[in-house]
Amino acid sequence: MLEAGLLLYPKDRLIIDGSPAPNTTVLSLGKDHQIQLFRGTLINLQMETGTLHFITDGETLAEALTGEGIEILEADQLSYPLETFLDGVTFDG
Repeated sequence: MLEAGLLLYPKDRLIIDGSPAPNTTVLSLGKDHQIQLFRGTLINLQMETGTLHFITDGETLAEALTGEGIEILEADQLSYPLETFLDGVTFDG
């Protein structure tokens, strides 16, 4: 990937030939590969105590919050449903 000019970051997800692959994967030469790169998603979570910024590799908002150890209570108000799919763009909630 480095030879192709792609920098991979810790929260990026790499799919090679339909299967998840570590960011350190070395591809065999002379063979075609299908490569998908899903960048980590920036989350800006506004709370009473301030704003928490983090990058997640979760596929949904629920996975992102759980991965950060954030528990959502029934009285909490979210800008987006917990089932919202995160697609690698900046997410303000």
